[in-house]
Amino acid sequence: MIIKTKQVSQSFDESYFSRQTKQRTDHTIDLLQTNKDKDRQNILVCNDLARKYRTKVNELEMKHQQLTQLHTEFENKFHQKELEENRAKKELGEIAMALNLEAQKSKIEMNDFLNVMNRDRTQTIKHDLEQKQQFEERLNQTSIHVKNYDLERRRLSADVTFHRSMLDLKQREALRRIVDTKNRLETIYTKQRELNQNAAIAEQDRRAAELMTKMNDIENRRTNLMNQYLREKTEKSEERETVGANKAKVRHAEFETRQHEDHLRHFQKTVSKNEEVEHELRKSVKETEFERRKKEQEVQQLKQELDRKKRLDSIHIREEIAKAEREEKDLEQQLTKEKSKLDKLHTQCEDNYLRLLKQREQIRETKTLLQIHQREHERLLRVHARSQSLQSLNNI
Repeated sequence: MIIKTKQVSQSFDESYFSRQTKQRTDHTIDLLQTNKDKDRQNILVCNDLARKYRTKVNELEMKHQQLTQLHTEFENKFHQKELEENRAKKELGEIAMALNLEAQKSKIEMNDFLNVMNRDRTQTIKHDLEQKQQFEERLNQTSIHVKNYDLERRRLSADVTFHRSMLDLKQREALRRIVDTKNRLETIYTKQRELNQNAAIAEQDRRAAELMTKMNDIENRRTNLMNQYLREKTEKSEERETVGANKAKVRHAEFETRQHEDHLRHFQKTVSKNEEVEHELRKSVKETEFERRKKEQEVQQLKQELDRKKRLDSIHIREEIAKAEREEKDLEQQLTKEKSKLDKLHTQCEDNYLRLLKQREQIRETKTLLQIHQREHERLLRVHARSQSLQSLNNI
């Protein structure tokens, strides 16, 4: 009984242990299966994360390559910009040297032009003085011819009335020539003054070369007028002298012939009247001589007045020319100063513009570098965040 009981209890224990073992086995199997499932899920998650990690790593490598390429391009562009800047600076230096050379060349040309102008002006003044001296010499010769003609006419004149008429005619002719000469000289001097005034006003708006051309034209016209006046006066004086001498000779011969015939026909009738006629003739001769001397004094006074007027006008013309030269020099000096100021301002403007371009280029490059560094900083922040996420997932 006891043995059976022992067997029963033993069998019961065995069954119990077998159930316990089975339960533990089943539980272990379940745990293993659960662990396998979890491991499988973990493997899947790890594989997915590994795939994502490899993808991100590839993307990161691509970004690094792009960044390297951008850095390379930036360095190339920066080097190219430096080369362009150096080339621009070199071209700017060449342009500045060319400008300086042109400025020096223009100064040299201006100095040469001023020297030529001064030399031409000096030659013109000398030529005018020579023309004036020739004119005075010709005028003196003309006066000598006039005096000789008067002496010859007085010597040939036998009739007092005829002598008076010829003397009056000659005096009127001389007065008319003097008045015409004076009027012409006044007209010439008036035109000269007007032309000088117009030239002085116009020289503010025209170039120095145009002014000198006009002044030379004025001097040439004045010289031509003087030459023409002298030529006409000389020709007219010679023509009048020749015609007057011929007429005087012819009339004197005719008068002597008629007088001789009259004396032959009326010799007896006129004997008693010769003394009265002689007295009247002497009186007429004295009056005529007095009138002649008076007219000669008037002519001499007019001649002196004309000479004085010519001297004053010559002095006035020289003063006007000197004044015009001074004003011209003042304008040239002012032009040189203003031109130097303009060149200085032009150089300052170019320097400021170049500094502005350089500053803009620096600002643009700084902005580009700032944007690149900002993008790189943001990328590094994202990579750091993703790395922390992956690390937290791995820790989990």
